[in-house]
Amino acid sequence: MISRFAIAFALFGCTLCQADDNGPLLAADGYCIVSTVDEQVWIKGEPGITSDYRGARFLFLNGDAKAAFEKRPEFYAPMLDGNDPVLAADNDKTVAGKREFAMRHKDRTFFFASKKAMMLFDASPEPYYAYAKQRQVIEDKLRALELKRGKSASAP
Repeated sequence: MISRFAIAFALFGCTLCQADDNGPLLAADGYCIVSTVDEQVWIKGEPGITSDYRGARFLFLNGDAKAAFEKRPEFYAPMLDGNDPVLAADNDKTVAGKREFAMRHKDRTFFFASKKAMMLFDASPEPYYAYAKQRQVIEDKLRALELKRGKSASAP
């Protein structure tokens, strides 16, 4: 069995929601992703304790959680910027995952748009993991090029 956790007690909502008209997207509905990964519990982050990563703003419970995230952001941040890897791989669609359908696999966080997508991933994770890993590398390179050209990474 793969090492994972599923979160089923959270409120419905998108993984990344617009923070404001000009700001970065709010990751994990404002919940502390470090508490989720390390303690397997969803706890609301503090608006004054933030870190921006991959065009998203992460909120944290405290300074220690922020420091842990900044030391290893790829360990905590959801793959594919929180989009569903199953829908991306199977249907070439970019669909925001939901916190209620969260899972860890190979020390990476994944969010899914539905329980069905999460179960498909869980039944056969390796092809989806490989796809997500490759696509995340491409997206990171594109974001770096956009930033180099002076364009916002979170701009549509």
